[in-house]
Amino acid sequence: MRPIKTIIEIRYKTPSNQFDFVSNIINAIGGTPPPDSKSFLGGGVNVQLKNKKITVIVEPKRLGINLEDTSLTTDQLKASVRDLVHRINNHMNWGVMERVGIRTTWIKEVDDFDSFVAKIKDIFFKPNVLLNESIDVAMPLTMLGVNNSKINYNFGVMKKEQLLGQYMEYRDNINVPEVFTLVDFDYFNMLNRNYSKSIFSNFLNEAIDAGNKKAEETFTLLNI
Repeated sequence: MRPIKTIIEIRYKTPSNQFDFVSNIINAIGGTPPPDSKSFLGGGVNVQLKNKKITVIVEPKRLGINLEDTSLTTDQLKASVRDLVHRINNHMNWGVMERVGIRTTWIKEVDDFDSFVAKIKDIFFKPNVLLNESIDVAMPLTMLGVNNSKINYNFGVMKKEQLLGQYMEYRDNINVPEVFTLVDFDYFNMLNRNYSKSIFSNFLNEAIDAGNKKAEETFTLLNI
């Protein structure tokens, strides 16, 4: 399977010196630097690579990447993310990764919205007054991953217009069904370790493989 959307976020313990040069200049001339929150020039950089459906956000203590190229296999996706994160980190020199999160979104076509909502109710929920009145359902769960990683998992039924309006940044030439089940899988950990290509690569593999597995398990439970 291939995720329709992948978000990578790395939060760092200290700001990159690429943003902190104002404090360095003040130190060099014997002054007192301002607090971290006031020592940066600008709030960050936002770059869109529209032909690749990638957005990169670089902030003093944060790196964010949004990737929506559904033509990539999971192996190609891993390689693309790994290369991009490594090149940016080599330039920025952040140091300690405080928190790393990788969020993947997976979909599979279903025939009809209302009938599939009813099917989810039958499989996962016990009938009650509130459930009987609901016209849509979702099931958020918190799970444990590898090495104390945590997972925010959710799934439900969605229509194409909802996906384009709520999830997708790149809406042109997107091939998705009119109605589908969506699995939203957010895999994260408080690493508190210096960035290295191998540490990030291992975490990336864990996150995408776990998301793929959980999406497949969900779709199997729903018999789709």
